Amino acid sequence: MEAPRGWDDAAARSPWGHVLQSSAWAAVRERQGWRAEYVRIDDPLPVALVLWKDALGGQRIAYVPRGPIVGPGDSAGLLRALTRLAELARERRAVFLKVDPELESAFAAEPLRCTRSPGGAPTSSPALRSTTRRSGARSSTRASRPCVSRTSTTLRSRAR
Repeated sequence: MEAPRGWDDAAARSPWGHVLQSSAWAAVRERQGWRAEYVRIDDPLPVALVLWKDALGGQRIAYVPRGPIVGPGDSAGLLRALTRLAELARERRAVFLKVDPELESAFAAEPLRCTRSPGGAPTSSPALRSTTRRSGARSSTRASRPCVSRTSTTLRSRAR
C-alpha cells in the first residue's frame, strides 16, 4: 500500500515522529506478511501506521509501532488517536491492538485527561490495559479506570 502524500513528513520527521511510523518501515513489514494501513486522525497530526496480521482462528491483531505520532504536549490529540485506533480495531474485529508511542518522559508520566459523557462514562471508552515500567516493576490498569498512563499502552478490542 502506498503512503498518503506527506505521510513521512508528519509520521517520521515531525518533532515526536519515529522511523517505525514511516512508509519505509511499512514496506519492510509488508514483505514480512503484515498489512499496512495509514491512519490520519487529524491534519497534520496525530497519525498512526497500523500494521495488521492474521492470527490463529481467523482472528486479527494490530500493532502501531512507536505510535501514534502526536504533536509535542498534545494530550487531546493523543486521546483522540487512542480512541480512533480502538474504534478501528473494533471495526476490523481485531482481538488485540498494541500501541507504544515514544513520548517525552514528563509527558508520558502524566495520566491522560479523560473527559466524561453526560452519563458519567469516559468519552474514550475502549477496554484498556496499560503496563508501566518503574524501577523494573510492572503495574496494570484495567478498563474500570478511565484514565491511564501514556507509557506502553495496549488497547484490547472485543470482537462483536
